[in-house]
Amino acid sequence: MARNRKLLIVLLVLLVLLSGLTIALRLGLFAGEAEPDEEEGTASIPVSAIPTESVSTVTWSGGDSPDFRLEKDIDGTWFCPDEPDQVLDQDKVESTISALCQVLSSREIEEPEDLSAFGLDPAQRRIQIDLADGQTVAYLVGDRNTYTNRFYFQLEGDSAVHLVGYSVGESMNYTVADYLPDEASDASESSGTAESGESPVPQA
Repeated sequence: MARNRKLLIVLLVLLVLLSGLTIALRLGLFAGEAEPDEEEGTASIPVSAIPTESVSTVTWSGGDSPDFRLEKDIDGTWFCPDEPDQVLDQDKVESTISALCQVLSSREIEEPEDLSAFGLDPAQRRIQIDLADGQTVAYLVGDRNTYTNRFYFQLEGDSAVHLVGYSVGESMNYTVADYLPDEASDASESSGTAESGESPVPQA
């Protein structure tokens, strides 16, 4: 009888502990001890919301990559002013612009002590978005968090650091070749391989 009573007490204690842990997790008490889920669906904090049709120019600068710029002409067609003869795949450009205009964060660090820990001092890349009405929005992109596959990110002028989707950070090192139609991109790669004397690498 006494043994059954002890077993019942142990089970009750375990139930109380389990219930407390569940409540703590729901309240987010352990949010600082674990990284957010890596799925895009977990992003919930709006960081910027820019109407895509209002964007006239996007410029990537800083870091180890050369500066790169995309502009929209009066007909609404995107082009690269440094290589105006290249016809860009408009869907690819719009995909990049859309990701930059609607940025969501899965985690916000309000007062980080050391920005260099996030690759933001200095930033890996600065992205400037110019709007048709003359306004400018600028982003600072830092390191990629290898656990979540997200990038550390700041709105220029804002102290908070965010973790944002891969689609925002992956544009940092794009060149005009990344925005060419697939056929033109393949031809460009083949031409470069032929000039270097190397054999083309079969595509999987």
